[in-house]
Formats: sequence, C-alpha cells, structure tokens
Amino acid sequence: MASEEQVPPQIRNAIAATIWLLEVDAFRKAEEEFMLSGEYERCLQDHRAMLSMIIANGDQVVFATSKEGMISTPANFKLEDLKATLNSLHTTFRCQHGPHNPQRTDQLIAQLLNGEKSKD
Repeated sequence: MASEEQVPPQIRNAIAATIWLLEVDAFRKAEEEFMLSGEYERCLQDHRAMLSMIIANGDQVVFATSKEGMISTPANFKLEDLKATLNSLHTTFRCQHGPHNPQRTDQLIAQLLNGEKSKD
C-alpha cells in the first residue's frame, strides 16, 4: 500500500496510522495478559523485540504524517495523538529495558526517603 503511487500520501498515512494504532492496542493487550498470567518476566526478550518493532513503525508513521499530512479518520485521531502514543511506547521501553539502579543504590535511596542514616 505504501508504494502505491496512485494513492495520495494523506490517505496512505491515515491507513498506516490506523494500522499502527491497532498494532499498539494489540501489543498493550498482550502485555497486560503476560502480566496477569505471571509470564511477563519469561517473555521479556519477546516484549523488547515487539516493542522495538512497534516503535520503529511508529517513527515511520509519525515522520510521514508530519511531512505529508493525513486525512481525517473515522476515529478522528490527529498527529499529536500519534506522537503521544509513540512517546508512551518510548517511555515503556526505557522503564522496562533501560538501565536500572543497582540494588545498593535503591537501598540508599529508600533510606534517604525514610529519613534513615546509612549503615556504612
């Protein structure tokens, strides 16, 4: 569809954005099911790969829509909605797969927040 020259870019972008938002919705539902089933930790590598792919697709959709525009859709979402969804996915990636504090750092932060003195 994206390579069809006869389809105006605004229509292609609306279709691509709709499909991408459906992919995001399916991903979030699967993510929730993994958490509820207790399978989340076991599926973490799959989560990372799927999330990376959805973010990459979203980057392409947002770029094309920013550049060429998009017709109004029945769901009436806008470019700002696409950007907010993409930002949410980036946040999920950083929180789940980004760097984390070592356990000792977490303990020190908890002590500070609780007003305790360090035992070192």
